[in-house]
Amino acid sequence: MAAIFLSVFKLIIGLLTGSLGILSEALHSILDLFAAVINYFSVRVSDKPADIDHHFTAKKYNSQALEADALHFSSDIWSSAVVLLGLICANFGYFFAGPVAALFVAIIILYVTY
Repeated sequence: MAAIFLSVFKLIIGLLTGSLGILSEALHSILDLFAAVINYFSVRVSDKPADIDHHFTAKKYNSQALEADALHFSSDIWSSAVVLLGLICANFGYFFAGPVAALFVAIIILYVTY
């Protein structure tokens, strides 16, 4: 529920301020929300015991889902920090900082996706 609130909040603030950095962060949060939902259902299905038709071979502590979530949260920290820095710079008159922050968020997303 918090992820939905944050995504909507970032989207509204981004639209009201016209900040490309906040809008890109909102899009990133929305994509993260979809990833979390997919992750939830994946883990839920993988928690079912093995049967004759479904052989689960995942190890208890070697979870790709948990690894993906860790990467997801680290990318959130970096992209949020970039947007915050862009907003601080824009507050001091460097108005190009918002679009530059949006570019860096896009680079972070592309890097993590790769």
